Amino acid sequence: MGFHIAFVSTIILFGIWTDRANGACLTDDQIAACDEVFNPVNMEEPCCIPLQGYIDVHNQCMEEMGADEFTCYVSRCVTAKYRFRTRNVIEPELVRKKFRMFNYFDPDTKPLTDEIEDNCLDDHYFKYETNETSCDYNKFELCANVNALMGCQDFHNSRHCDELVANVVICKPVLRDYLHYLTGGSC
Repeated sequence: MGFHIAFVSTIILFGIWTDRANGACLTDDQIAACDEVFNPVNMEEPCCIPLQGYIDVHNQCMEEMGADEFTCYVSRCVTAKYRFRTRNVIEPELVRKKFRMFNYFDPDTKPLTDEIEDNCLDDHYFKYETNETSCDYNKFELCANVNALMGCQDFHNSRHCDELVANVVICKPVLRDYLHYLTGGSC
């Protein structure tokens, strides 16, 4: 439930209904695939096997916060539970240290953590816009969610997950352009 809500918020946060005219560098098939990757209906079944631990922590935080949507408080809780921050700042070295531990105990997480390290650390997550514009935790968690899914190599076998994998394969190479498209920028 919480994971579903996080991706519902992702759709709203990025403004999926942005005018398609600014997506001139993307084909209709690429836009449709990326739309489906972030479609909350398609996220009800967690497909990425190594992402399950994160989903559990995220859902635990949603329950603890009494939240039914992706909020700054939920993201603060998640980043605190993973000890990704000191005071009010996401610390890249703390994230990398935690990722090394994840990778040691579960090597299947490495492609996910590599994507997050490459695309979210060292302030790269600031380019992600959320409805809580001053909440850096939200931006980091959103960036981590998107990039973990893009780095996933071990999906559950089901019709739903097979369709999601096909859309991830199409969306991954154009993700940066798609994010510009969603925020109203040009490719």
